[in-house]
Amino acid sequence: GGEEVTGARALTLLTVATCVTLSCAEPAPQPVVPSPPPATTSAPPPATDTPDAGAAATSPAGSRRVVAIDVSSKGNRLVASGGPCVEITRAGRDDVSAFSEKHVRCIGAGRVRALLDDIDRAIGGASLSEVAPGGAPAQPDGVRVTLDPGGPRTVQAPDALRAVNKVVESFRSTLLSERPRVGRPVAGGWTSLRVMGPAALAGRADGVLDVEITSGGGYVCELVSRDDQGASRQTQGGEVTPEVASELLGRALANAKPSTAPPGPVTVRGLKGEAATVLAPASTTAALDATATFLTKAGGACAAELRRTAETPLDKAKRAAAAGKHADVRRLLTPSVLEGKGKADAAEVKLLRAACEALKDSKCLIRLKEKHP
Repeated sequence: GGEEVTGARALTLLTVATCVTLSCAEPAPQPVVPSPPPATTSAPPPATDTPDAGAAATSPAGSRRVVAIDVSSKGNRLVASGGPCVEITRAGRDDVSAFSEKHVRCIGAGRVRALLDDIDRAIGGASLSEVAPGGAPAQPDGVRVTLDPGGPRTVQAPDALRAVNKVVESFRSTLLSERPRVGRPVAGGWTSLRVMGPAALAGRADGVLDVEITSGGGYVCELVSRDDQGASRQTQGGEVTPEVASELLGRALANAKPSTAPPGPVTVRGLKGEAATVLAPASTTAALDATATFLTKAGGACAAELRRTAETPLDKAKRAAAAGKHADVRRLLTPSVLEGKGKADAAEVKLLRAACEALKDSKCLIRLKEKHP
């Protein structure tokens, strides 16, 4: 749910849902949002303020609008513009390791506009400092807004900074606690679909992907992983129309059969209210195939590649080699190849030799040559 998770604790969670943009045979779904209010046509010319003058945005309310924000405070950052999505990131270090989080929510242009208006009210008549063209990005702790008219500005007044951070923290906490809403059941009585299993995004270690798609049109995806860079948690969520969601669930769960055997690496559950049914292997494959295009188009965590079958050490080593992670290649293949335990595969020997050479590990090469001349 909305609990903020960092470091090693993030790896124990299998709860956050996953985001997807429901559409296999149809065009990529768009978030369902109310139209933003029309732009004012009677705004006066922008103020001719400068950082030295300190009179950036003191014009009366309604003469300019905040159209984008970049707010950073204590390792948290929220970025939003006039589009339908907001991005929330967090990075730091706990008692165990470094951690990073990235949450994208496509909540609709109307709701984003409401946030920007709240920020505008929080700033009030406080003076803003103009940002020079090509100026530095927002500070680790700071507030940058883009005005229309007026362009980029930074908030400097302490009272305004506190007010903006209060609005952003409340919004962030509420947004990350929200769950996809359930709508009317589709054929068969299904109300939502859950997918969970090992997965990875390019450049990151394998993690656990958790996806939820509901008949109400809500979706959310979470990928939790750890590698030598630390713990990572990525989520993405949003909404499509109930009609699009129902059509997707109808195809994914058509003729779904319950499993009578232990699930494989990837588990798919169909839910009727709170009652969950683990799908049989054939039904699992059908559901994954039906949702694959939707998830890919959704992007972010939803686009993580699910490992539908159990990977061998060689499979993992090949991926590590392709990513240039030679230390991982050695870790994965050393027991069976370098130490000569079990039957060595020619591909394993080739991968390990390349890793030893890349690491400039002469001892590794000598031992490898002794075991596999």
